[in-house]
Amino acid sequence: MAQTNGSAHKPPTTEVPPVQISGETHLVAPTPAEFLRIAIDKNATVAELKELMVFYEQCEQNLARKAYFKSINQFKRVAPDILKNETVEFQSRPKDGKSAQTIIWDFATLDHICDHVIKKLSEFDITHRWAFEQPHPPNIRVGCILTHVLGHSETTWMERPPDNSGDKSPIHALYSTVSHLERYTLLSAVGLATKDNPELHKATSTIAGQVVSTNTSELDQQKAILHNAANEKELGTKFREFYSKASAAKNKVAQDELIKAKNKRLKELF
Repeated sequence: MAQTNGSAHKPPTTEVPPVQISGETHLVAPTPAEFLRIAIDKNATVAELKELMVFYEQCEQNLARKAYFKSINQFKRVAPDILKNETVEFQSRPKDGKSAQTIIWDFATLDHICDHVIKKLSEFDITHRWAFEQPHPPNIRVGCILTHVLGHSETTWMERPPDNSGDKSPIHALYSTVSHLERYTLLSAVGLATKDNPELHKATSTIAGQVVSTNTSELDQQKAILHNAANEKELGTKFREFYSKASAAKNKVAQDELIKAKNKRLKELF
């Protein structure tokens, strides 16, 4: 049987180091605000106050940094799945005697990513914004800045040249790169990746209680062409052509999808 010396066991205590203020030694609670209060009460010198202010700011920064990473950790525990929601399909330009190839890939649009991430981040006191600069023209550099309510920020930077694919105008080439970098800096900042969407290529939709099949390959190609329209005139011409075909086929699903694609591209162009 274990023996004791008869005295109650006391848990270890944290020793508070003494602080010198105006030649006097004080044992104070280890908080910056308490240090400042004692200093003012004891008529601390300007030099002493400056040192305490530096200490106070360092403590505040450290607390904010810890709070930031705690919030990020909490966010990651409940972070939503981000499924790819768009498909791009187009013909590449022939090069070096080689024939054009069909390029197809799925991706998550910027608004889709924001819808899933931004509101959830705010639940843990974190906001986001983007910063832009051009230290190495014509490249554009985009940074996603996540900021905790206590003030700590972390920035994720990426840099790319303007996207000149699809005969874009200079401003549209720049916008395309910015949009691309906004997507991936935000995903990198929060440590998330998009996932394949098994529903993306299912060519069915429900209208008036009936399942209607659509020509997914043709519709996706038409949407991709609208997405890459270089200007408003080209967008309008292609939209009218595709919409007329969908109307003739009485394909309400395709009509709705084409209207959405046209309106989305219009917003990007302006």
